[in-house]
Amino acid sequence: MLIKKMLTVFLVLSMAVLAVGCMQKPPVTEPATETDTIPSSTPSTEEENKVEGAVAPTKKSGRFVYKTSGGMELAFHLNQPRKQVYEYAPLIVNILGGGWTHYEVTNSHYDYLTKASTLSMEGFASMTVSYRGSDHGEKMPDIVADVLDALGYIAQYNDLFKIDLQKVVTVGQSAGGHMGLLLALAPHDFLMKNCAYKNFSYNCIGSVAMVPPTMLYKDAETNRQLFPTWYEQAPGDLLGHLFGINVSVNAEPFIQYSPITYVSAHMPPVLIGGATDDTIVDPKQSILFHQAALDVGGNSTLLMLENADHAWQAVGGAITPSVEEFHRLAYEFVSNLVK
Repeated sequence: MLIKKMLTVFLVLSMAVLAVGCMQKPPVTEPATETDTIPSSTPSTEEENKVEGAVAPTKKSGRFVYKTSGGMELAFHLNQPRKQVYEYAPLIVNILGGGWTHYEVTNSHYDYLTKASTLSMEGFASMTVSYRGSDHGEKMPDIVADVLDALGYIAQYNDLFKIDLQKVVTVGQSAGGHMGLLLALAPHDFLMKNCAYKNFSYNCIGSVAMVPPTMLYKDAETNRQLFPTWYEQAPGDLLGHLFGINVSVNAEPFIQYSPITYVSAHMPPVLIGGATDDTIVDPKQSILFHQAALDVGGNSTLLMLENADHAWQAVGGAITPSVEEFHRLAYEFVSNLVK
């Protein structure tokens, strides 16, 4: 009952700060014309960014192999806007969850926002990214670097793709929401240190995160509460497989890869969708992140779905507000980022 009473208060507070400015959001511009100059994200020569296993594109939409690692092809699926509004399209990056395990995209079937909204008609491109995972022995820095390397591939061939990498919106669920928040909030030089693609830039103008882990470590008792299912599976080494070290030996990497570490008054707008009956990622993960952002004047909106579990399935009653209502709010949120 206490959590549910808190939810209404947090939601009201979040709407009050929706208009707060953000550090990374670029000045509002008119749609590009043929004479406008788009900030270049393309490396000076293709040779500088030659990456193992990358296959040069021959089309603007579809599946693209952006690199190979250990014999594993990593690809993304890109949908160009159905209506060209901008010369260079803002980009929605969909990041799937699954406990930071390997995700392979074969098509665009899982596209959180643009498939069921007008965002594609409003000029947004969207991509869904494959990445390696802990089930293949990969550690967190390399998993995050995979998502960024997909952007690096676009930068290398942006004469063809015509994507505005200075207007990126991340959208993710669970572990995907965690990585999307990191891309939006954490210092780029820190995240990109393991990237295969070099000399490119991007800018996140907003992030939508559904049931995201936002704090990987604070202390043992807090983590017992925030990751109840995972803690039971590995009580002495919670998430240690993601960093190759026990948190009791060195907690710094866990803190560095916690989105809550990077909340600030200048953060880009963030929309969080939590679930009151989530038994995998405790709902306090969403609440604590949101409150931390508000405490420093950050631009955060929180919507908690009552009677929803981690997969947003109903538990003991109708989900309120509905999943459809959250999606409508998310469409409006993303659309307003470029207005």
